[in-house]
Amino acid sequence: MKDYVVAIDLGSATIKAGLGHKSHNGIEIVAIYETPSYGIKRGMINNTQKVSESIKKAVEGLSKLTDIEKFEYFPVVVGVNGKNIFTAKSSKGMISTRVNKPIDDNDIKRVIEQAKIGAVIPNEHEILYVHPNVFHVDSLKNIKNPIGMYARRLEVEAYVVSVESLILKNIRAILNNAGISNADIYLNVIAQKYGILDEEDTDSLIIVDIGKHLTTLSLWDSNGLDYVTVYEQGIVDILSEISKEVMIPSGTCESILKSIIINSVYDIDYEDQEIEINDSRRSQTLKVSSRLVYNIIESVVSKIFSRIYADIEKTGFLKRFSTPSLYISGGIAEIKGIEVLAENIFNLPVYIAKVSLKVNNQSYLGPRYITLAGLIKLYFDSPGNEIKKNNKNKSFIDVIITKLREMLE
Repeated sequence: MKDYVVAIDLGSATIKAGLGHKSHNGIEIVAIYETPSYGIKRGMINNTQKVSESIKKAVEGLSKLTDIEKFEYFPVVVGVNGKNIFTAKSSKGMISTRVNKPIDDNDIKRVIEQAKIGAVIPNEHEILYVHPNVFHVDSLKNIKNPIGMYARRLEVEAYVVSVESLILKNIRAILNNAGISNADIYLNVIAQKYGILDEEDTDSLIIVDIGKHLTTLSLWDSNGLDYVTVYEQGIVDILSEISKEVMIPSGTCESILKSIIINSVYDIDYEDQEIEINDSRRSQTLKVSSRLVYNIIESVVSKIFSRIYADIEKTGFLKRFSTPSLYISGGIAEIKGIEVLAENIFNLPVYIAKVSLKVNNQSYLGPRYITLAGLIKLYFDSPGNEIKKNNKNKSFIDVIITKLREMLE
């Protein structure tokens, strides 16, 4: 079943489960199922039982969308996010290689292990994932995947992601309670880049992902991930302001956001419109000014964008790369014309992110599925992942034999 993988995006608003498939035609998203996320708020788990139930429901729903037997035996990758995830650039990992043999998966594994050793993380943390940004093969620099090349020396520049040990223990317990064991866990912000762009796209870029409760910022250059941070701000802040203004529950306001087209609001002859909201609790329909809703969106989102812009400037990223591309993903990208607000603040080319994989359904190309697509792509294509996929199917004796061979070589 190594040609299939189930990806799970643990979001604060919804939990998304996707089935990915790799064939000679490339990687494809076969199906996606999403369900409301219960037990997660602002990226933090506050009810383990509810989260497990939500994950189980998402995977069962995904299974029903396919005609594949033995669905439960597929490998699983999970994306996590949150303020408590700590990231740090490691020192370079370096190993000597066999001159008469090409670089293989085991060499990748060994050099990544060296990068782990050089990483500085807090005592209460454990390493979640090591992302190889670029490899150096002897005098050749910035190689994305060196497998098959000959060299005397292999180096890696990696980004090490660590998380509090107890948080990681809780995540694994939740997955186990949902019937999922031995899942690979990745950082959402890394998956987002892989979900948007092909591997050949190495230009500098900025990714801003705004979900219901959290916003993540990542900066990428030709060498890989340069900077990442998470903000406790999101769509919920817009809904809260609308709720205060029209005096209805914030959950009822969510449908309003899809009624606004920001591009048209900038037109000189724009006419204010009335948006109808069904308040089921009071059994009545309210009418809200589209101009009022737009003003609230502009105020909240502009504050988020301005804060992000200030942080980007502090990193010096804009001095090194004068015109990086900026991609917007997450639920905020479903507001039509949101890129107009972003361009006014960042003064950069802004794009709404689209899934870079082949899809079985055109709706899967939307920005809300970027993380899911990236998780699938990371599983199949990231250097060194083949080791993990193969080892899951090896017996204890096979693993020992492999270790002995490595020692003898």
